[in-house]
Amino acid sequence: MPRFPFIPREQEFFGLFEQSAQNMIKAAQGLQKLVATSANIPERVAEITDLEHQV
Repeated sequence: MPRFPFIPREQEFFGLFEQSAQNMIKAAQGLQKLVATSANIPERVAEITDLEHQV
């Protein structure tokens, strides 16, 4: 049975992974603001949606 490395060897992966993690944090913070107050709901939803589509 072949073994596959769990850690990618390409450095690009780590940069993309870090960027994705930062986007997830921003989206979670946006969601927290969304549920904390009912102000600017469409704007907050749009911000979260934009973050979800970023690489």
